[in-house]
Amino acid sequence: MSRTPNRPYCIGLASTVKAMMLQIDTPEPIISLKFDQPFEFHCIEVDTLNKRPLREVSINFKAGRVLYFVADVSMPGWYYILMYAQNELGCSCKSPNCEHKEMLRQHQNAIAA
Repeated sequence: MSRTPNRPYCIGLASTVKAMMLQIDTPEPIISLKFDQPFEFHCIEVDTLNKRPLREVSINFKAGRVLYFVADVSMPGWYYILMYAQNELGCSCKSPNCEHKEMLRQHQNAIAA
């Protein structure tokens, strides 16, 4: 016996296909910015599956933060946001096998060499 739900359900997009990104007009694959004072950062939540912006988001950061932006291969001009927190690198793509972290590490190693 099947039952019809008596309430509408709106599942929406899974959080795994949403990412905080920034649109930047530059050919550079990786950009870093360090902020010496507390700041409010504006980025865009993007549906990475359908490749479309969803909404603008404001995030407050403490002084001394360094943000890294790594270009997305499938969306030219769009960058994922990466930063170190508690000695661990985090990426806004939320993928368990994040290729952006590896791209940033290779870039940092190339600069150090």
